[in-house]
Amino acid sequence: MLGPDWSYADAFTKKSGLSFPGAGQVGLAAIRVQGFAFDNQGAALGAQSVACAVRDRTGAAVAGLSVATPVVRMRRDRFARLVRDGAQETSRRLGFQDPVRV
Repeated sequence: MLGPDWSYADAFTKKSGLSFPGAGQVGLAAIRVQGFAFDNQGAALGAQSVACAVRDRTGAAVAGLSVATPVVRMRRDRFARLVRDGAQETSRRLGFQDPVRV
């Protein structure tokens, strides 16, 4: 028994992990800082995915770009960089100007 504050978070695989009160907020803060969300075999064993927000000229997230690949196909850092670069380029074409990059 994990106790009242811990539960398995919709565990699809053994790598899905645990959730706790506030885990979503902690996770979202990390995603905002790194600029992408990464899943390493949490939804399917042997698969990884990266997702990034696509923003319009106002900075609002209007879409998402997500790509999945077998874990053995690409290293996490390169995979995340490619997807993030694609989302940033799409955002730029929609008029978004990242204040960090201006």
